[in-house]
Amino acid sequence: MKKTLLSLIAILLCCTAYSQQQLWQSISKTDVAALPKNLRDSNPTSFLLYHLNLDALKSQLAGVPLRGSGQTSAVIIPMPDAEGNVLHFRVYKAPVMHKGLSVKYPGIESYVGQCIEQPASILRFSTTLFGLHAMALTTSHGTWYIDPYTKDAQNYIVYKLADLQTSKTFACHTHDEDNAARRLAPAIIPQALPQDNGNYRTYRVAIATTVEYSAFQIEQAGLQNGTYEQKMEAVLAAITVTLTRVSSMFERDLSVSLQLVPNNDLVVFIDEDELNNEDAGALLNEGNAVIYAAIGAENFDMGHSFGTAGGGLAAGAPCSDFKAGAMTGLGSPVGDGFDINYVAHEMGHQFGAGHTFNILCGGNRADDLAYEPGSGTTIMAYAGVCDPNIQYFSDAQFHAISIEQMRYRINNESNCVPLVPTGNIPPVANAGANYVIPMGTAFILEGTATDANNDALTYDWEQMNKEISEQPPLPTATGGPNFRSLPISDSPNRFMPRIEDVLENNLFPTWEVIPTVGRSLDFAFTVRDNNINGGESATDYMHIDVIQAAGPFVVTSPNAAVTWQAGTNHNVTWNVAGTTENGVNTPYVDILLSTDGGFTYPVVVAAGVPNDGSESIIVPNLPGQGRIMVRGHNNIFYDISNTNFTITPAGSTFVATVNGAQTIEACKGATVTYMLDYEVINGFTGTTLFTLADYPLNATVTFSPTSLNADGQVEVTISTTNTSPPGLYAMTVTMTSGTEVKRATLHLNLLSTDFAQLQLLTPENGANTLPAEVSFDWSNDVIASSYHLQVATDAAFNTIVIDVVTPVSNYTATLAETTHYYWRVVGANAGCEGTFGNSHDFTTGTAFCNTYTSANVPLPISWGDPSTASTTIEVDGNFTLQDIQVSLNITHSWIGDIVATLISPAGTRTLLFSRQCGDGDNAAVTFSDDGAPLTCQGGDASVRGLLAPAETLSRLLQEQVNGTWTLQIDDEEGGDGGELTAWSLNLCGLETYIAGVAQNKAINFMIYPNPNNGSFNVQYNAVSNAPTAISVYDMRGRMIYNQDNAPSAGLVSQPVQLSAQSGVYIVNVIQGVNKSSKKIVVE
Repeated sequence: MKKTLLSLIAILLCCTAYSQQQLWQSISKTDVAALPKNLRDSNPTSFLLYHLNLDALKSQLAGVPLRGSGQTSAVIIPMPDAEGNVLHFRVYKAPVMHKGLSVKYPGIESYVGQCIEQPASILRFSTTLFGLHAMALTTSHGTWYIDPYTKDAQNYIVYKLADLQTSKTFACHTHDEDNAARRLAPAIIPQALPQDNGNYRTYRVAIATTVEYSAFQIEQAGLQNGTYEQKMEAVLAAITVTLTRVSSMFERDLSVSLQLVPNNDLVVFIDEDELNNEDAGALLNEGNAVIYAAIGAENFDMGHSFGTAGGGLAAGAPCSDFKAGAMTGLGSPVGDGFDINYVAHEMGHQFGAGHTFNILCGGNRADDLAYEPGSGTTIMAYAGVCDPNIQYFSDAQFHAISIEQMRYRINNESNCVPLVPTGNIPPVANAGANYVIPMGTAFILEGTATDANNDALTYDWEQMNKEISEQPPLPTATGGPNFRSLPISDSPNRFMPRIEDVLENNLFPTWEVIPTVGRSLDFAFTVRDNNINGGESATDYMHIDVIQAAGPFVVTSPNAAVTWQAGTNHNVTWNVAGTTENGVNTPYVDILLSTDGGFTYPVVVAAGVPNDGSESIIVPNLPGQGRIMVRGHNNIFYDISNTNFTITPAGSTFVATVNGAQTIEACKGATVTYMLDYEVINGFTGTTLFTLADYPLNATVTFSPTSLNADGQVEVTISTTNTSPPGLYAMTVTMTSGTEVKRATLHLNLLSTDFAQLQLLTPENGANTLPAEVSFDWSNDVIASSYHLQVATDAAFNTIVIDVVTPVSNYTATLAETTHYYWRVVGANAGCEGTFGNSHDFTTGTAFCNTYTSANVPLPISWGDPSTASTTIEVDGNFTLQDIQVSLNITHSWIGDIVATLISPAGTRTLLFSRQCGDGDNAAVTFSDDGAPLTCQGGDASVRGLLAPAETLSRLLQEQVNGTWTLQIDDEEGGDGGELTAWSLNLCGLETYIAGVAQNKAINFMIYPNPNNGSFNVQYNAVSNAPTAISVYDMRGRMIYNQDNAPSAGLVSQPVQLSAQSGVYIVNVIQGVNKSSKKIVVE
């Protein structure tokens, strides 16, 4: 077996060396100085040149299997990267031309490759009459390119995206608030939308070209005097190069591919056209019309026009009635600038993504998406367009918010293409916990991810604060983005700012600025699986509170170029700066050692030691240049020493380090154990004795063994008593061997068991008719680190329904309706708790909901001057409000003129929506605190669905519902009008439970799935003495479904099929005198 494996490796290496020798040869500029060069729109500051045997490459590519065919390609092609390395890619054919078009132009091919050495790296390339064009999406050196350097297609330039420079300008004329495509996608996120679950989509794309664009590409091919067919192939080749590169990002992030329609040559204009090359708006409309006329509405899914002027503009979404309404025009329509900065940007608009930059930049900022500082760096930003610029070219990646917007569009309005299952399950992203950190202090974002297919994952952290702020960002900014997006990484962690800057003692580099004020920071953690058969991505979110009253947290020693000998004791010191309290509440720290000059910290020299500003450590036996990091234990903030210090080798001696917990929390009377690792260095043979000082009073200490003269472990056991005083003990282990004396510190936090009798606050004793969701509150006990809560249905607590330990003095639980409960709580510490005291009792009521519909409609909304109109609903119900939804239908052009306010009988005003969705028309909406953020949509109603109101309806809870409810409609602009055609209230309350008195009982039934598409099941326990009636009501109180089932026994699952629009509905189940209601959402 071993011989066979070695033979295979030898063959592979031999073949690889042969392929490399046949394909690539390094050259210099002088080697090709006399040859005509290709025109470039931008030139890199650093690059490499190679000669390529293009015929040999094409020969090796002949017969490679089609991506997604199920075959494993045996073709592995070497490609030089921008660092001079040769990487090897397993290659598949991945066309961006339909087979019908490809047959007519067999010299145009597109491929995809996955790197053997770096599986997360993807190569997308094409071969045409222009030669080879390759784009590699990698994490090692970012995105790099291979382009033809000389016009003979024999010599190539290899360069990194980061090395490009430009003096060109570009204008995207897409205004997000006016973009019909943009209005279909949600902007107020973060919220992780459902992934595609292994479905691949191919959109049929029609690309129209102006005569000017075609002439440019024909000239680049040197075919001014060529035949019509040759010219057509040159233009289609240029389109293919662009589409191959653009498609790569959509494939990786969204499992979406773009493919030219079979008759795309009908809209490539060589000699004459009817397209305005100079005017973006004109070309957008004319190109749309030309594509519809030539290709046919049923024969393409999206379209775009290419020109040589006008910038970019996109107004049409895939699958819409204006699906070819987009254009891109640039003077030199070639290269990364045209392909990624511009075409991918405008196609991103088509798929629903808006601008992500924070600066104003020509009035094109989208305020609700301004997550990137400056002009941004991702595709939907304006990299290089407006000062202040972070960089001149967009990174080849979409921002997390852009992915979410496009995913929404693709799964909704643009969901018109077949789904092809790939078997690729999306990764699972975990951004970790939320944290509270001190101001003026660096921190580390740490994520984790899993992938069921074991794909090679890559990671990306992006800030999600969109408030408009001064740029470049300031440390005193209380809102907006302080941290730029970085190129995708193979590490799930990100130092904020970069560790390179922290090593230079700079916490405020221009585009990664640590706050020095109290503020909130939100971050998105995006994971990509880089599956070449259709990539999947996932995003998770986390939140950080920066506290003004704490920080900066700073290491104060060692901060000079000192020399420490391995095995000696030294003090590490730091400024605690209020981090043990003030909401940061970090009582312990970890101390770590770097041996590579501060870039990584793999050595833990003290774990979980008190955050008191000083700790004695034993220097590890790791000679070299070191740095110290002190980091909040179970937190993300940290600081490192200011400069490298030197660790010199130890002489003949010993060292001992704590293995495991260095700080232990325990209650009085407990026994705890620590472990020391003992190591002899350079032939040390002395016997070392161990003693402990500063341990708790009345405790006993044992060492096992009591001495060592060789490598081994020592167990330190401390047995406390109930009379040992509580407190935090810093205990010193002294290790003595002749004149050699070493010390290590152990920490014991001895906790009291003298718990106070807690006061039960809410629910109050004897409370009646509580909602099923109950909030428990009790008094604090300064001794307790946690609390043990029990809830039972009997006073003796024999039937316990909740038994939890919580670190805070409150807890919320959902209980059964119409039930009598008892609750009690006791303080607890690590491993011990007090004695339960008296309990309190309470009862829950039965939830019910009633719908009240206004008869005072339709209500006219004036077409003249700004006006106010109102209508009412009289509610005759004697109950306290527990939940509320408001439904209304308005017909009105320019719905953005309207302000809608609900006024309760108590006079509480709640703003439902206010001047949103601009020139959109009409509203058909239900407002609920459980609704989605309001996003403007297309179609018959711009404001529609189940939406969250502008002000929360929860402000009305606990008010009495009886009386007059008013809906006030303000039309704040003249010239447009309409009417309120309907409105209703769904008000929920509680029926009182009285022990021992016969009453209606809640029916326990389930609805699944919920939300649904109108098809669902109602599952309930039937009873033999009464029929069961199932009915469904809309939010206006109209019955839209009813089913009576005869008496029976056992579990029944009743299918229900509604023919209903999207919205919220009420399902009632009635058995005799018993009735229960639940809400469903139809999507």
